[in-house]
Amino acid sequence: MYKILFEFLKLDALQLYIDVMDAIARKQFVVEWENKDKVVIFYIAKNYTFRLACQSFISLEDPNRIAKLYYHLYPLASGIISDVLSHILTTGFEYAKYINKSNITDKTLGLLIGGHNTTSDAYTFIVKSLAELHHIYEHVYKVQIAGIKASGELLNWTDIQKVKLASPLQGAFREAINDFIFNGFSIPKCWELYWSASSTHRSPKYFPEPKEFDLT
Repeated sequence: MYKILFEFLKLDALQLYIDVMDAIARKQFVVEWENKDKVVIFYIAKNYTFRLACQSFISLEDPNRIAKLYYHLYPLASGIISDVLSHILTTGFEYAKYINKSNITDKTLGLLIGGHNTTSDAYTFIVKSLAELHHIYEHVYKVQIAGIKASGELLNWTDIQKVKLASPLQGAFREAINDFIFNGFSIPKCWELYWSASSTHRSPKYFPEPKEFDLT
């Protein structure tokens, strides 16, 4: 199952969805942002990322159906065929063994939830930073984006590679595969270790002046 999902979600495959992400973001700005005196970023971010997850993972584009699914996520309607689901259903394991229905449902829910929550956090912090730091906003918009994009031109993978993002997750657990010693501490095999991405990103040892935005 994981091998099948990896083929669909690997870097080369995800690049094909950049224009979809950009198009949905533009529509979201029109609906949620224009002519508004105040906007709640996290709410908008969750709507955007959930809509993106629905369109990418289960080919669901109807706003009304997406709204219903948003509030009733777990009882997924059966029979919704999508790029991911079609790929899973038509791809077999070794020895011609196919995936059962409960496994498909479990992994699809994982995609919807995982692709929704963490991305919403990143979206929110990006907008928060741009709103609070106007000089960065001006540089990003005029120089980094507007200066290299023609009117109506969508983002592409080259643009995405230039974007610097904070990790949406604080860290992750990893299991030690061997006994080892780290900074004088003896770590036995099979112990669970917590790796903190945010701590590493904020360490001057790895990133000089980590709290400053490097315009280069």
